[in-house]
Amino acid sequence: MLPKIGYKVDQLAEVGSTNTYILDRLASNVFTHGMAVIAYNQTGGRGQHGRVWQSVAGKNITMSIVWDTTTIPLNLSFMLTVIVSLSLHELLNEYCPNKVSIKWPNDLYIDDKKIGGILIERKISSHQPSLAVVGIGVNINQIEFSEPIRSKATSLAIMLNKAVDKITIIDDLFNILEAKWCLWLNENNAIQLLLDQYNEHLYQRNKTVLYYDYVTKETTEYQLEGVTIDGGLKLFNQSQGVLLVKKLGEGSLQDMFSHGTGS
Repeated sequence: MLPKIGYKVDQLAEVGSTNTYILDRLASNVFTHGMAVIAYNQTGGRGQHGRVWQSVAGKNITMSIVWDTTTIPLNLSFMLTVIVSLSLHELLNEYCPNKVSIKWPNDLYIDDKKIGGILIERKISSHQPSLAVVGIGVNINQIEFSEPIRSKATSLAIMLNKAVDKITIIDDLFNILEAKWCLWLNENNAIQLLLDQYNEHLYQRNKTVLYYDYVTKETTEYQLEGVTIDGGLKLFNQSQGVLLVKKLGEGSLQDMFSHGTGS
């Protein structure tokens, strides 16, 4: 039986990236499933496609969790993103009911502003072949952001107009992550149940979005229909009446609110 998420927490005063900190040490076998590293000050947080996350020291959640992915087949690897995204959605929804959404593939939004993000990474190793590192960044008590994200980011403190107890939030997040993970392990229909919840909370679902194709370098308008089990985007071309599926990694959604977060 695997230990619970967050059963052991290492706290660092300062680090470049919590994800990199763990990845560089996986071969030493000191990290096991459920262990977390939390940084007071993260100076080089990373997001998708090399984006950088701005975080004021001590104000936000900047952490990474070691995750045993033995029970997640390679073709279902996107489901870990689903599990973590839904956990963050549930957590934030407690503070800002009916305002939180998941922006494909791994960002959390409140209204039209980004409040958090996820970065899941693996390091090929014969010592720990099934371990992934789940980086989580959430804006908690930061109230000022510099350009170019000043108008694109938010935090719980901004939304609630008061500071929030970060320790309580982290403890609650560990519990929610563990509950979602147990659902994955024990429910026969977990895949469909979790994917349906992800699509239910999908940012801009059934709305017109701009999709940038990395191969053709073209940006096209589609209606966002949902996300597939492997993380692909279901996009409806209204002018042609055709439903397309764009695989994860083939392109990105373009809007006025994109910026990077990660760990």
